[in-house]
Amino acid sequence: MMKYTIPPFCYISKCLRSSALLLTLIVFIVPDEAIAQIRCSNPPVVILSDTHGSTCYSTPVTVNGNTFGGSATLVTITENGAGHVVASQANTSPFSFTYIPAPDDQGKTITITIRTNNPSGSPCKAARATYALDVTSVPSPPLIGNIFQPTCSVSTGRVELNGLPGGTDWTVTILPDGLSVTGNETSATIGYLSTGTYAFTVSTSDQCISYASQPAIINDQPLSPPPPVADHITSPTCAETTGTVTFTGLPPNGVWTLIRYPGTVTQTGSGSSYSVSSIPPGTYNFTVKNNAGCLSGLSSDIIMPDVQSGPPAPVIEHVFQPFGGNIYGGVLLTGLPSEGKWKLIQLPDNKTYKGSGSAFTVNDLAPGTYTFKVVDSNGCTSDESDAVVIVIPSPPAVIVNDPAPVCFPSTVNLTAQSVTAGSDPGLVYTYWSDESATDAIEDPSSVTAGTYYIKGTSGSGTFVIKAVTVTVSMPLHAEAGPDQIIGYSQNTVLSAQLEDGETGEWVVEKGTGIISDQSDPQSDVSRLSEGENIFYWVISNNVCPADTDKVIIKTGELEISTLITPNGDHRNDCFVIRGIESLRQTELTIFDRNGNLIFRKNNYDNSWNGIDKNDKPVVNDTYFFVLKSSGRNVINGYVVVRR
Repeated sequence: MMKYTIPPFCYISKCLRSSALLLTLIVFIVPDEAIAQIRCSNPPVVILSDTHGSTCYSTPVTVNGNTFGGSATLVTITENGAGHVVASQANTSPFSFTYIPAPDDQGKTITITIRTNNPSGSPCKAARATYALDVTSVPSPPLIGNIFQPTCSVSTGRVELNGLPGGTDWTVTILPDGLSVTGNETSATIGYLSTGTYAFTVSTSDQCISYASQPAIINDQPLSPPPPVADHITSPTCAETTGTVTFTGLPPNGVWTLIRYPGTVTQTGSGSSYSVSSIPPGTYNFTVKNNAGCLSGLSSDIIMPDVQSGPPAPVIEHVFQPFGGNIYGGVLLTGLPSEGKWKLIQLPDNKTYKGSGSAFTVNDLAPGTYTFKVVDSNGCTSDESDAVVIVIPSPPAVIVNDPAPVCFPSTVNLTAQSVTAGSDPGLVYTYWSDESATDAIEDPSSVTAGTYYIKGTSGSGTFVIKAVTVTVSMPLHAEAGPDQIIGYSQNTVLSAQLEDGETGEWVVEKGTGIISDQSDPQSDVSRLSEGENIFYWVISNNVCPADTDKVIIKTGELEISTLITPNGDHRNDCFVIRGIESLRQTELTIFDRNGNLIFRKNNYDNSWNGIDKNDKPVVNDTYFFVLKSSGRNVINGYVVVRR
C-alpha cells in the first residue's frame, strides 16, 4: 500500500489575528516514493526516444536515442518474449537496444523493460521505463488460382492469386523479377508474364513478407500452323457423286481441326496427312486449327469437278395387265445399254435384275405403281423411267347380311338370297368354315350358331370373302331370386338373374312397392305393404318366348307396448314400438284421459318413460297415443303407466 506523509515544509498562513481570525492550513499530500526522491539529491533518470513500435516476427527492431542520467551509470534491458534483446546493458548515454523476434512472438505484444542502477542508494531509487513492441504474424503465401497461358494472339500469360490479406494494403512481389503489384482485395490477377516459372510473395504495411507461393509456369506462346496443302484430288464419278482431297503439311503433334469453306464444315484428326471425302463438285479453301487453337491461313483453291453423266432412263415399251384371274402383270423395257452388262433397279421395292442387251421384260408385277433405273457397266445410274401402273379387275361387290337370330333348336340357311342381298349379280357363292376358304361347310342350308365365311367369285376370277355371323339363342329361364321375409322393414333389395343379351322387367302382382329401376335385376324396392307382396320378373331376348318367375316378400306388423313400469329397474321402463324404424319420419303424441297433451316427439326413438312435457312423472293411469308417419296411416292406441 502506498503511504502518504505531511512534509516539514508545509506552510501555515501568517495572517493570524484574534480568535475570530480565519486560520487557513494548506496541506500537500505526497507519496512516500516522491518524498524519497525529493530527499534524493540526484535521483537516477531514464528517458526512451519512443515507447511503442511494431515489427514482423522475422524483422529485428532497434530503438536509438535513449538516454539515462542523474546518478545512474548503467541501464539493464530485459524482455518477456520468445526472442532476445541485444544488448542487455548499456553504460553510456545515449544508448540503443535491439529486439530480435522469434516465431512464437507472432500476434503478441512484447514488453521491453529498461532499469537504471542506483549508485547513491537510499533514499534514491532506480528509474524504470518500458517499450511495447507489437509483433505481427507473417502473412500466408498467395494461393495460385487459374493460370491463363499465352494464346495464338496474346504472347503473355496471367496468374490468378487468391488468399491475399484483404481489407489492408498489401504488396505482391513477383519472383524472380522482383516487380511488385499493390492492392487491398483478397484476390488479384498478375498479367503480362512472359514464358517462365514464377513465384509470389505478399507483404503488408508492417513490412511482413510471406513465404513464396507454389510455382506458376507460363508456357511458350503457341504458333499458327501453315495452310494445309492439297496433295491429291479424287474426282466424283457417276457411281460416287462426291470427291476426295488428300492433305499434307498438317500439324504433326496433337489433334487438329480441318475447316472447309464455304459452309464451315469441320473435321478433326491427327497426323501430318489426312483425306477428306464426300466433297460435292465446287471450289473450296481449307484452313487448319492446331491443338492450341491457332488457325492457319487459307489453302489454295481446290476445284472439285462435276459428276459424270449416266445412261438414259429405260423406255416403257409395253405394259401387260393381269388377265383371266391372274393377279400379276408385266412390262417390256427398251433403251437399255447395248454394250456391256447392266443392272436394272425396280422401285419402290429396290428389286434388281441383271442382264445385257437393249430390251428386257419384267414379269410377276403385283398390282401397284413402279419405275425403273439402269446402272451401266461403269457404275453410272440413269434417271427413273416413266411410271408403270399394274391394275387387276375390280373385286366384286359382295354384301353379306347376318341372318336374324333363331331360338334353339332351329338352324339357319346361309344360301338364302336375303343373306347376300345387295351383292353384284352373277356371282358364284361358296361357303366355308375358315377365313382362308380352305374348309368347306357340308350343309350351308342348315347351320348352328357360329361365324362362317361366304366367298363371292366373279366371271374374271376375282373374289371377295366375307364373314357371316349366325346367332342361335337358348330358351329363356327366368330366375326372380329367393322369397324374402323382412320383419318390420318396408325396404329390401331384389335378387333376380339376367344373362347376356337378355332384358328384364319387374311387375307388382300383389301388395305394394316402389321399384327404383324396373329393368335392374338387383333393384331397390321400398314402401312394401304389411304382409305378403308378390313381384314377377319377366325376361326376354327378342328371339325366344319370354319367361316369368315370381318372388314373395313378406313384411311384419308393428308391436306396440300397452303397459310400461317406469320404476328405474331397466325393465319395461319405456314405451316401445317395435318396427318403428321402418316408418321413416314419425310423430308421437300422448294425451291423458281428459285430452290434455302430455308428450310429443318427432322421429320417436322408443324413449318415453312416463315423463310429461314439463319433465315431471305422470300418475299411474291409462294414456292415449297418436302415431303419425310418412310411410303408413295414422295409428291410435293406449298405454298404461304403472310405477
